[in-house]
Amino acid sequence: MIWVIAYQRYFRLWINLAKTTGISDEEAKDLVHGVISSILTDSLKEFESLEHLRNYVGKAVLNRAIQAKQKSIRGAPWTERIDLQFAVWPDTL
Repeated sequence: MIWVIAYQRYFRLWINLAKTTGISDEEAKDLVHGVISSILTDSLKEFESLEHLRNYVGKAVLNRAIQAKQKSIRGAPWTERIDLQFAVWPDTL
């Protein structure tokens, strides 16, 4: 039941968190669903509260989105890599 409540309350939050890395809305939705599916199938972790679940999934979503963005940067031509890198991490200047 906690998963249903979390999904209803925090799905948009998780999508927006993923989109902060520069991925599209559709990619963000797929990524969030993938994270939730992998958490549910890998282990039924006990969460202390709804906020704990929100933060756990949020961190996993953000990590996976960053990995996906870095993978796309590595596949881009070197001239585009520089532009993409600074678009994703502007505070590293």
